[in-house]
This record gives sequence, C-alpha cells and structure tokens, in this order.
Amino acid sequence: MTAPEVRITSPAPDAYLGGTVTVTGTASDDTGLESVMLIVTDQTTEVPVLTMPATISGTTFSAAIDTHLLPDRKYTITAQATDGSGKQRDTELSTTVDNNPPTVLVSTPTAYGGDDTPNVSESITIKGEAWDS
Repeated sequence: MTAPEVRITSPAPDAYLGGTVTVTGTASDDTGLESVMLIVTDQTTEVPVLTMPATISGTTFSAAIDTHLLPDRKYTITAQATDGSGKQRDTELSTTVDNNPPTVLVSTPTAYGGDDTPNVSESITIKGEAWDS
C-alpha cells in the first residue's frame, strides 16, 4: 500500500487568477481515495488562508475558489490526497491573485476644444503613466 498519486492540472503554475477559478486535477490510489483537500497559503505570511474539500469523480477532482475573498498577492495552492488507510501525498503550485485592474493616467494631451482640436491627419503624442497595485 502506497500513498495516493495527486496532480493539479489547472490552473497552470505561475498563473494570474481573478474571479472564481476552478482548480482541477487527478488523484488515484491502489486502495481508493478518501478525500482531496485544497489548501491556499499566502506566500508572504506562509499562513493557510483557505482550506476546502474538492469534489472527486473517479480519478479527477475539482473545487471552485472565489479569489475575490483573497487580497491580491502570491499564493501556493496545495492539493492533499488522502487514501482510506490515512496515507497522504501533496502537490502544489504557485499562483498570483490579481482582481484589481491597472490604473492609467493620461497627462497629455489635455482636453481639446475650439481651435486646439487636431485634424485627423495630424499626429498626436500621448503621455501618461500606468501602474498596477
């Protein structure tokens, strides 16, 4: 009797996640699986922030994670498979939650109007800055 085999197939390692994301994978064991738990750990504090059971169907598992419940930053998603005799095996991948869009500020040109309105044939230089939180 050996520990279960487990693998996360989605999302991809180092993916940027937003909204509700379904984590999927495969798990199997020679004596049958008891459970697959998903554990989301904040990489900054190394503290688990979310633990939930996955739904198992044959050799596949899945669970939906609402990333709006998590601050934007890097996380480790761990899938922990347990068989009927209590043996466990883990697999993990790193992801980044990013639910906030970047900010764009256009500084020039300023508003056009009257005689300052460029002709369609003229070039316009646009300047500004962009950042992401």
